[in-house]
Amino acid sequence: MQLQKHTQQQRAVPSSKQQHQASAKLSWKVELRKIIDANNRNHGARDKIVSTETKKNRRDILYQAFTDLRGLGFKLDNPANLREKHFEALLEYWLSKELSSATIQKRTSVLRVFCGWIGRANMIKGLETYVEDVSKVRRVQVAQVDKSWSTNGVSYEDKLKEIEAYDIQAGAQLRMIKAFGLRRREAVCFRPIVAMRLGEESQSITVEFGTKGGRPRSIPIDNDEKREALDHACKISKVTNGHIGWENLTLEQAIKRFANIMQKFGITKKDSGVTAHGLRHEYINDQYEVITGQPSPIRGGKKEDVDAEKDLEARMRLTLDAGHSRLSITPSYFGSYRKDKRETSAIEMVNDTE
Repeated sequence: MQLQKHTQQQRAVPSSKQQHQASAKLSWKVELRKIIDANNRNHGARDKIVSTETKKNRRDILYQAFTDLRGLGFKLDNPANLREKHFEALLEYWLSKELSSATIQKRTSVLRVFCGWIGRANMIKGLETYVEDVSKVRRVQVAQVDKSWSTNGVSYEDKLKEIEAYDIQAGAQLRMIKAFGLRRREAVCFRPIVAMRLGEESQSITVEFGTKGGRPRSIPIDNDEKREALDHACKISKVTNGHIGWENLTLEQAIKRFANIMQKFGITKKDSGVTAHGLRHEYINDQYEVITGQPSPIRGGKKEDVDAEKDLEARMRLTLDAGHSRLSITPSYFGSYRKDKRETSAIEMVNDTE
């Protein structure tokens, strides 16, 4: 019995090859973490600090990329040795998995930033230079379909009633997305009393928690739906600095809970053809019609029916409402007419306000 036990102990000792493999596996992760920790807080092109969400996304994408490279046979013990051939292998792998062009562009953008960290800022060229079919890597910036709930036959009122009966916080968050066009994270973080600047006769809210890029913005309170959503949010948050999320959850846990609730009630592309983000599309398309008096392009509006000044006003106002800095982003929500020359100067005006 003793001899058998001794033999088993001997077999349990890792070989030198196994020890080297374990050391190499640990080594690249350690080196990658060092590079990320030294650089991740900085914006890739500007002198500014990036948001917590951006830092997390970068970290996740980089660890996944180097894990994928090892799976593809590239044993990079030091990620600083990344070369263009490695990126080409990754791109081919992503295309084989039929990832969306948006996902490929996002991953490529993070790798470009990483290349800047390791002294190879211009290593990755335009994606079009690596593929024969550019449609696989070119993101369409103009909406092809209306993602609003109403257009897809989903009753906001009915779904809100079901969801609020199950979870009152999730209901309050949906109300804010629908009434003000907030992003999911912004809705989960929303502090209504702070946003209205307690004690002031404010005609707008300030969205500052959970925003993309950490950019605060103001959205006017100009209809009853907005006032009702805010009143309800104040009742949920209760205290001056309270938010409409879940007190016992971290931000990431709260976002996951929101997503799980949406899935439970069929608010997914698979089940109903819409997501919670579709309410943001609803807001932007509805507001376009309020401002111009005509349906948006994606809802069948025609350029000749819309006053050009009103169209430009709507695009500028909704770009700011949505928390974007480029006028060219709004067509991804409501489509586009043929580009007007005045749009160029309008883009500069919008950027100046950020």
